[in-house]
Amino acid sequence: MRLQQALMVALLAWAVVATVVAANYYSAYASALRDLEEARSRCSQLESLLSEAQAKAASVAKRYADLRAKLVNVSLAIDYGNGTVVWYNGTLVPKGSTLLSLTVLLAEVEYKVYPGMGVYITSINGVSERIVVAGKEGYSWLWFVYSESEGKWAMGTTAADKYELRDGDLLMWKYSHWKF
Repeated sequence: MRLQQALMVALLAWAVVATVVAANYYSAYASALRDLEEARSRCSQLESLLSEAQAKAASVAKRYADLRAKLVNVSLAIDYGNGTVVWYNGTLVPKGSTLLSLTVLLAEVEYKVYPGMGVYITSINGVSERIVVAGKEGYSWLWFVYSESEGKWAMGTTAADKYELRDGDLLMWKYSHWKF
């Protein structure tokens, strides 16, 4: 009988220990399932946020491309003839803009209008045309465009209000001495 009692106590102890261990494992398993569901829910939320962000990025990229298609990117230098050259690189202006409109955008400009011929720049940022000897010698503002194919600056062939800017143009106003 003692053996039976000892076996019963051992069996009861084993049952209690097994139940406690099983309950702990079940609790850990249930907790892991909750954590997994929570992680899946967060992943779903993050996927949704990522999808929204990608859609917004695509929309912004399209708007940028649409806007960029309406602009030209140009660079302008103003050479004051005394060693000072100021650059305005990567300036975005609407397609159809002229050298005059770019210059007016970036500097204080004075000019004269000659009907049928265009504008003649007389002053940029307070540096004005200066005539030393009428019709023979002076200092004036001339504009140039850089020719990549030739690798050099070429003097503008038209009035500043007649030159329509092209994407990538590299332009320069130069305060130049002239003499005939």
